[in-house]
Amino acid sequence: MPDIITITMNKRDSAKSDVYRLNVRNGLLTPYLVNPGNMTDWVVDADGGIRIAKASDGVTETILYRPNDKMPFKTIIQNNFKNTVRPIGFTGEKNYFYALSNVNRDRTALVKINAENVKEEQIIYSSDKADIQRVDYLKNRHRLELAAWDEAKPKKHFLDANIKAIYDDLDKQLNTAGADSNEINIADRDTAENKFIVATHTDRNSGSFYLYEHSTGKLTKLNDNSSIINPDVLCVMQPISYKATDGLLINGYLTLPQGENKTNLPVIVMPHDGPFGGRNSWGYNPEVQFWASRGYAVFQVNYRGSSGYGKAFLNAGYKEVGGKMQQDITDGVDWLIANKIANPRKIAIYGRGFGGFSALYGVSSNPKLYNCAVVQDGFINFFSYINTIPPFYKSSLQKMYLQRMYQTVGDPVKDFNNLRNISPAFHPDKIKVPVMIFQAQRDPRANISELDTYIHQLQTQKVVSYTSYKKLRWSGSNDSSRLDMYSKIEKFLDNNMRVKP
Repeated sequence: MPDIITITMNKRDSAKSDVYRLNVRNGLLTPYLVNPGNMTDWVVDADGGIRIAKASDGVTETILYRPNDKMPFKTIIQNNFKNTVRPIGFTGEKNYFYALSNVNRDRTALVKINAENVKEEQIIYSSDKADIQRVDYLKNRHRLELAAWDEAKPKKHFLDANIKAIYDDLDKQLNTAGADSNEINIADRDTAENKFIVATHTDRNSGSFYLYEHSTGKLTKLNDNSSIINPDVLCVMQPISYKATDGLLINGYLTLPQGENKTNLPVIVMPHDGPFGGRNSWGYNPEVQFWASRGYAVFQVNYRGSSGYGKAFLNAGYKEVGGKMQQDITDGVDWLIANKIANPRKIAIYGRGFGGFSALYGVSSNPKLYNCAVVQDGFINFFSYINTIPPFYKSSLQKMYLQRMYQTVGDPVKDFNNLRNISPAFHPDKIKVPVMIFQAQRDPRANISELDTYIHQLQTQKVVSYTSYKKLRWSGSNDSSRLDMYSKIEKFLDNNMRVKP
């Protein structure tokens, strides 16, 4: 039925997305599947029928299957949160489906699974360096096109010769000699597969969109995302790596300001949000470019617990918040100093969410390493963080969610001493350098009264500058607050990082 599409919508319950059939001609919306509350993904076959569903309770991940619409869903795969199977689509052969899986392996691979006997029939593609993170799959043709992942830079492995030929032609036309190497991705196409919408970007260019006509090879630019920004005045993002204190290889990115001087620079250390599952990747980052354009080197660390590097690397971060995860950041700063990139007297640490905690804990636990810190909506108390249930988790899932937090971050009873030791809320007296804090008052994970007490203690010590955004859920989430925030941060860093040597 060409006029009918399958969609998800939280019309019935704002916390649950049900599945509907929508007639695009007359707008008629018909319920198809009701979400019992824990369904997170639905996999549609070539005919628009949903035969695979994925459920999660925060700890256990369940894959359910049914051979047709008349049969009930039955559980075929169950994993804890340390293992994952993400269905991609049906192969068109028997009841086999493609999936991204790290079951019985360290790094996530593209595999083919038999839905009837749950046997992994084939490993389609895997990388020995990183998790496969994306698969381009055309469900109406049951065609795998490519697998993609992040190493130092984005990588692709082509699974279809025709698609590879298109990408080769695009690469030839877009990455001419002497130009920055564009990351190229097909964003959309027509049903005849002749006209393609192509998206590009680099580390110094937020990207452009093109129309590519396969029959002629003609490439026409449609628009630039930021036409007023000249990439030539922006800065190169360099992949780097170093060994942590315990020998674990840590990867990250270093963006140096333009100019001949590449040593003894003021540095902004930017730990990413998380604590688990997030990561920094190569590409255009407006915040990084903003600070680099002001003369700062920007250092981004993928500490243990970051995603994309395999299960062992992710698991190495469990219960290491404020421990080895923070040490990975410290080791990175030491690496910058040892390689004479950083001026040891001009190092700031700056983050949001969990990165904000890393900034506060960094200046608390290692006060001589950093000379200032900037925090956006940061975690200050891990007892509060662990016990703050996301609003979309109903009572039946809260216990499971807490168990996962206990295993990854810490148990408030068994790990009481450690959680208290690393929570900045209990140690305001350890802050000896200037700190700038921003907080959105409607942040669902923030305990505002607790934060107010902490801010008052820091104000007593005369080390904090505090800005509160009353109507926002996230600092800098609208234009006015963003302009206010970055203007204040720029002045703060200028005052604290332009000191005389």
